[in-house]
Amino acid sequence: MDAPDEHHIRYSTNIVDTLRWAQGHGYRTAITGEWWGPDAVALLLQRDTELIIVNVPATLHWDGESITIKP
Repeated sequence: MDAPDEHHIRYSTNIVDTLRWAQGHGYRTAITGEWWGPDAVALLLQRDTELIIVNVPATLHWDGESITIKP
């Protein structure tokens, strides 16, 4: 089991870094988006039947078993 880990995503964050972070925890990743707006960019993280949709900005938390979005 991996140690707990957090990853902060902001508008200025390189999204590829976030995707690599999630892939390192065993997730498949994709990006979806619109041209503008508060939810313009969303990341899709999938592992087995688990699907996480993350709007930017967000803080992701790895607890050693799965990724969750911190409030």
